[in-house]
Amino acid sequence: MNEIAADAREPTKEFFQIAVESLFEIDDFVGFFLFTGERRHYVPLCNLDATISGCFLIVGKLLAHSILHGGPWIPGLVPAIAKYLMTGSVAESENFVEVEVSQTLN
Repeated sequence: MNEIAADAREPTKEFFQIAVESLFEIDDFVGFFLFTGERRHYVPLCNLDATISGCFLIVGKLLAHSILHGGPWIPGLVPAIAKYLMTGSVAESENFVEVEVSQTLN
């Protein structure tokens, strides 16, 4: 990139914006997705390779640093999961879960 810039927070914010957006693309290095779902309804994949390799730990560190530097959070993460990640409490997260029951006609 070889750009010369005084970090008045904008290059840092741009870095974190690009990094967070990359979480929703398949990475050539690891070869798998970390999140799935539709826009505004993303959920982490239950992926043993991602868990063992420490990818989710790195995602957590990325998000923590992004927030500390005024950058973005995961756009469209399911509210129940976001609440759990912020609090670590399943009980507090339950308030954000909606269950839809579909009835089939016989």
